[in-house]
Amino acid sequence: MQLFAILASALSLASVALAGIRLWRATTGAGIGLALTVLVWVAFVNSISAEGLSDIVITVISLGAFALGFLIGVFNIGRMAGILTLGVLGGFSIGIRIVLLRPGLLIPKYVANWFVLAVFMIIGLGVMLYRQRFGLLSSCAAVGSFLVALGIDLILNKQSGMAAGLRFLFDRNSAHFLAIVHAGYHPPVITQVLLGASIGAM
Repeated sequence: MQLFAILASALSLASVALAGIRLWRATTGAGIGLALTVLVWVAFVNSISAEGLSDIVITVISLGAFALGFLIGVFNIGRMAGILTLGVLGGFSIGIRIVLLRPGLLIPKYVANWFVLAVFMIIGLGVMLYRQRFGLLSSCAAVGSFLVALGIDLILNKQSGMAAGLRFLFDRNSAHFLAIVHAGYHPPVITQVLLGASIGAM
Protein backbone atom coordinates (compact mmCIF):
# COMPACT_ATOMS: atom_id res chain seq x y z
CA MET A 1 0.00 0.00 0.00
CA GLN A 2 2.75 2.43 0.95
CA LEU A 3 4.90 1.92 -2.17
CA PHE A 4 1.83 1.97 -4.43
CA ALA A 5 0.42 5.17 -2.94
CA ILE A 6 3.74 7.03 -3.01
CA LEU A 7 4.35 6.13 -6.66
CA ALA A 8 0.80 6.99 -7.69
CA SER A 9 1.00 10.24 -5.74
CA ALA A 10 4.24 11.25 -7.44
CA LEU A 11 2.98 10.47 -10.95
CA SER A 12 -0.41 12.09 -10.47
CA LEU A 13 0.86 15.13 -8.61
CA ALA A 14 3.20 16.03 -11.44
CA SER A 15 0.36 16.15 -13.96
CA VAL A 16 -2.56 17.35 -11.82
CA ALA A 17 -1.21 19.74 -9.21
CA LEU A 18 1.66 21.12 -11.28
CA ALA A 19 0.37 20.98 -14.85
CA GLY A 20 -3.22 21.94 -14.02
CA ILE A 21 -5.19 23.22 -17.00
CA ARG A 22 -2.15 24.52 -18.88
CA LEU A 23 -1.18 21.02 -19.97
CA TRP A 24 -4.71 19.69 -20.29
CA ARG A 25 -3.69 16.45 -21.96
CA ALA A 26 -1.62 15.44 -18.95
CA THR A 27 -4.42 16.50 -16.61
CA THR A 28 -7.19 14.57 -18.36
CA GLY A 29 -4.84 11.59 -18.65
CA ALA A 30 -4.18 11.71 -14.92
CA GLY A 31 -7.92 11.92 -14.24
CA ILE A 32 -8.70 8.67 -16.06
CA GLY A 33 -5.49 7.05 -14.82
CA LEU A 34 -6.30 7.79 -11.18
CA ALA A 35 -9.87 6.54 -11.55
CA LEU A 36 -8.68 3.23 -13.04
CA THR A 37 -6.00 2.90 -10.37
CA VAL A 38 -8.51 3.31 -7.55
CA LEU A 39 -10.94 0.83 -9.14
CA VAL A 40 -8.22 -1.78 -9.68
CA TRP A 41 -6.87 -1.39 -6.14
CA VAL A 42 -10.34 -1.63 -4.58
CA ALA A 43 -11.12 -4.71 -6.68
CA PHE A 44 -7.93 -6.40 -5.49
CA VAL A 45 -8.25 -5.66 -1.77
CA ASN A 46 -11.86 -6.81 -1.74
CA SER A 47 -11.28 -10.07 -3.60
CA ILE A 48 -7.88 -11.53 -2.71
CA SER A 49 -7.57 -14.25 -0.05
CA ALA A 50 -5.98 -13.90 3.37
CA GLU A 51 -2.59 -14.86 1.89
CA GLY A 52 -3.04 -12.11 -0.68
CA LEU A 53 -0.53 -10.84 -3.20
CA SER A 54 2.72 -9.05 -2.55
CA ASP A 55 2.71 -5.25 -2.51
CA ILE A 56 5.02 -5.26 -5.52
CA VAL A 57 2.54 -7.22 -7.66
CA ILE A 58 -0.39 -5.00 -6.67
CA THR A 59 1.75 -1.91 -7.27
CA VAL A 60 2.79 -3.02 -10.76
CA ILE A 61 -0.78 -3.90 -11.78
CA SER A 62 -2.19 -0.68 -10.35
CA LEU A 63 0.45 1.46 -12.03
CA GLY A 64 -0.25 -0.41 -15.28
CA ALA A 65 -3.90 0.62 -14.93
CA PHE A 66 -2.77 4.21 -14.34
CA ALA A 67 -0.58 4.13 -17.47
CA LEU A 68 -3.45 2.75 -19.58
CA GLY A 69 -5.88 5.39 -18.29
CA PHE A 70 -3.30 8.12 -18.79
CA LEU A 71 -2.79 7.11 -22.43
CA ILE A 72 -6.55 7.17 -23.04
CA GLY A 73 -6.89 10.62 -21.48
CA VAL A 74 -4.00 12.07 -23.46
CA PHE A 75 -5.82 11.64 -26.76
CA ASN A 76 -8.85 13.65 -27.89
CA ILE A 77 -11.08 10.59 -27.64
CA GLY A 78 -10.60 10.59 -23.86
CA ARG A 79 -10.68 14.35 -23.33
CA MET A 80 -14.26 14.74 -22.15
CA ALA A 81 -14.16 11.52 -20.13
CA GLY A 82 -11.00 12.76 -18.43
CA ILE A 83 -12.53 16.15 -17.61
CA LEU A 84 -15.69 14.63 -16.12
CA THR A 85 -13.72 11.98 -14.25
CA LEU A 86 -11.48 14.65 -12.77
CA GLY A 87 -14.56 16.50 -11.50
CA VAL A 88 -15.81 13.36 -9.79
CA LEU A 89 -12.35 12.67 -8.32
CA GLY A 90 -12.10 16.22 -7.02
CA GLY A 91 -15.32 15.85 -5.05
CA PHE A 92 -14.32 12.33 -4.03
CA SER A 93 -10.98 13.50 -2.62
CA ILE A 94 -12.68 16.18 -0.51
CA GLY A 95 -15.29 13.73 0.75
CA ILE A 96 -12.66 11.17 1.70
CA ARG A 97 -10.75 13.70 3.78
CA ILE A 98 -13.87 14.80 5.62
CA VAL A 99 -14.92 11.21 6.31
CA LEU A 100 -11.43 10.29 7.57
CA LEU A 101 -11.19 13.23 9.98
CA ARG A 102 -12.80 11.35 12.87
CA PRO A 103 -11.78 8.03 14.44
CA GLY A 104 -14.03 5.29 13.07
CA LEU A 105 -14.99 7.56 10.13
CA LEU A 106 -17.19 10.66 10.19
CA ILE A 107 -20.48 8.83 10.75
CA PRO A 108 -20.68 5.73 13.01
CA LYS A 109 -22.93 3.94 10.49
CA TYR A 110 -20.53 2.76 7.78
CA VAL A 111 -22.88 3.07 4.77
CA ALA A 112 -23.76 6.68 5.64
CA ASN A 113 -20.16 7.70 5.00
CA TRP A 114 -20.51 6.53 1.41
CA PHE A 115 -23.60 8.72 1.08
CA VAL A 116 -21.39 11.68 2.03
CA LEU A 117 -18.83 10.66 -0.60
CA ALA A 118 -21.56 10.29 -3.24
CA VAL A 119 -22.85 13.80 -2.52
CA PHE A 120 -19.38 15.30 -2.96
CA MET A 121 -18.80 13.35 -6.19
CA ILE A 122 -22.10 14.65 -7.62
CA ILE A 123 -21.17 18.20 -6.61
CA GLY A 124 -17.76 17.84 -8.26
CA LEU A 125 -19.34 16.57 -11.46
CA GLY A 126 -21.98 19.31 -11.39
CA VAL A 127 -19.37 22.06 -10.99
CA MET A 128 -17.41 20.63 -13.92
CA LEU A 129 -20.52 20.60 -16.12
CA TYR A 130 -21.69 24.06 -15.08
CA ARG A 131 -18.38 25.95 -15.08
CA GLN A 132 -15.68 23.85 -16.69
CA ARG A 133 -12.68 26.13 -16.13
CA PHE A 134 -13.45 26.64 -12.45
CA GLY A 135 -14.22 22.95 -12.15
CA LEU A 136 -10.83 22.02 -13.61
CA LEU A 137 -8.97 24.44 -11.35
CA SER A 138 -10.77 23.33 -8.20
CA SER A 139 -10.51 19.62 -9.06
CA CYS A 140 -6.79 19.87 -9.77
CA ALA A 141 -6.32 21.66 -6.44
CA ALA A 142 -8.47 19.10 -4.60
CA VAL A 143 -6.80 16.01 -6.07
CA GLY A 144 -3.30 17.49 -5.90
CA SER A 145 -3.60 18.55 -2.25
CA PHE A 146 -5.01 15.13 -1.34
CA LEU A 147 -2.06 13.36 -2.95
CA VAL A 148 0.44 15.65 -1.20
CA ALA A 149 -1.21 14.96 2.17
CA LEU A 150 -1.27 11.21 1.46
CA GLY A 151 2.41 11.14 0.49
CA ILE A 152 3.49 13.11 3.59
CA ASP A 153 1.30 11.00 5.87
CA LEU A 154 2.73 7.75 4.47
CA ILE A 155 6.25 8.99 5.16
CA LEU A 156 5.38 10.04 8.73
CA ASN A 157 2.83 7.42 9.81
CA LYS A 158 3.34 4.62 7.28
CA GLN A 159 0.34 2.21 7.58
CA SER A 160 -1.20 3.71 10.72
CA GLY A 161 -2.47 7.01 9.33
CA MET A 162 -4.43 7.76 6.16
CA ALA A 163 -3.48 4.35 4.76
CA ALA A 164 -5.36 2.67 7.61
CA GLY A 165 -8.35 4.95 7.00
CA LEU A 166 -8.43 4.15 3.30
CA ARG A 167 -8.26 0.43 4.02
CA PHE A 168 -11.04 0.78 6.60
CA LEU A 169 -13.18 2.73 4.12
CA PHE A 170 -12.58 0.59 1.03
CA ASP A 171 -11.63 -2.89 2.25
CA ARG A 172 -14.60 -5.01 3.34
CA ASN A 173 -13.02 -8.32 2.38
CA SER A 174 -14.08 -11.02 4.87
CA ALA A 175 -10.53 -12.35 4.82
CA HIS A 176 -9.30 -9.05 6.27
CA PHE A 177 -12.15 -8.52 8.74
CA LEU A 178 -10.13 -8.90 11.94
CA ALA A 179 -7.17 -6.95 10.65
CA ILE A 180 -9.16 -4.07 9.17
CA VAL A 181 -12.73 -3.76 10.45
CA HIS A 182 -12.36 -5.21 13.95
CA ALA A 183 -9.22 -3.16 14.65
CA GLY A 184 -11.05 0.01 13.61
CA TYR A 185 -9.66 3.32 12.40
CA HIS A 186 -7.83 5.52 14.90
CA PRO A 187 -6.02 8.35 13.07
CA PRO A 188 -3.00 9.92 14.78
CA VAL A 189 -3.25 13.64 15.53
CA ILE A 190 -0.72 14.33 12.76
CA THR A 191 -2.99 12.61 10.23
CA GLN A 192 -5.98 14.69 11.33
CA VAL A 193 -3.90 17.87 11.05
CA LEU A 194 -2.71 16.89 7.57
CA LEU A 195 -6.28 16.13 6.45
CA GLY A 196 -7.55 19.50 7.66
CA ALA A 197 -4.54 21.39 6.31
CA SER A 198 -4.88 19.77 2.87
CA ILE A 199 -8.52 20.86 2.67
CA GLY A 200 -7.49 24.42 3.52
CA ALA A 201 -4.58 24.28 1.07
CA MET A 202 -6.92 23.83 -1.88
